[in-house]
Amino acid sequence: MSKTILAEVNGWTPIIDSMVRDVGLTTAIVFGKVWRYCQMVNCVCEASQEKIASELGISRATVNKHIETLVSKGYLIDTTPGLVGLPHKYKDTGKAGIVVSISAEPVKKLDLTCKDSLHLPVKKLDTKIVLKDSIKDTSFSKNEKEEPTLEPCDQDGIPDSWKEVKARKPNISENEQRLAKLIADTLGIKPPICNTKKEYAAAQVTWWKPIKEMLRQVDQNIQEAESIADCAIEDFRKARLTMTSPKSVLSGFIAVMVREKNGH
Repeated sequence: MSKTILAEVNGWTPIIDSMVRDVGLTTAIVFGKVWRYCQMVNCVCEASQEKIASELGISRATVNKHIETLVSKGYLIDTTPGLVGLPHKYKDTGKAGIVVSISAEPVKKLDLTCKDSLHLPVKKLDTKIVLKDSIKDTSFSKNEKEEPTLEPCDQDGIPDSWKEVKARKPNISENEQRLAKLIADTLGIKPPICNTKKEYAAAQVTWWKPIKEMLRQVDQNIQEAESIADCAIEDFRKARLTMTSPKSVLSGFIAVMVREKNGH
């Protein structure tokens, strides 16, 4: 195995948030694909750049440019720098630092002497590998969908449910509604219904908290927020990634901010 350790889960490629902030979204995606090949027996990526480009839906030249960035930044080592006419072999340095947590033994007895301070009683214990970035939101029951029910906009382009939420929660500003509408229109999605407490809680997670964070990052400058959100959505589309709400746009928004700050 390579130095960057990840649980063996077939059929997906990791994108590391800290790397997105450091080198950008596309470079982080290329690393994820190279990293997968580094999990083979010889612990190096021997896949050709044409193969990686085909799997990611980008050009070979793009893959080559981003691999060079990963080598210069210390995420990968070219173990065959002098090789000509054949695919180079790249080794993961471990700098990315994907971390898993493994419990060595099952817990046979639970001490409940402080059970009054527990959030919920523990009914079942297991020792499965848990990834930091794969912990799911448990605020919804099994029969509930994480995404709220959707509704169309009214004739003015602003959903009535947003107005109702604003009446109950005055802390949703005009700028927040404006940025949310831009994201909804750009993605071609509909805003959430917020007529019940449960629907409002779901909308807070997938819509309003991410919107507030985006505006906070740019000191409430709505024009700058709209420009960065457009760039982030374009980056996701070029990488063929799915976006379903402002929550899925937030990481790209921050990545664009870091890239512009660093002059990329």
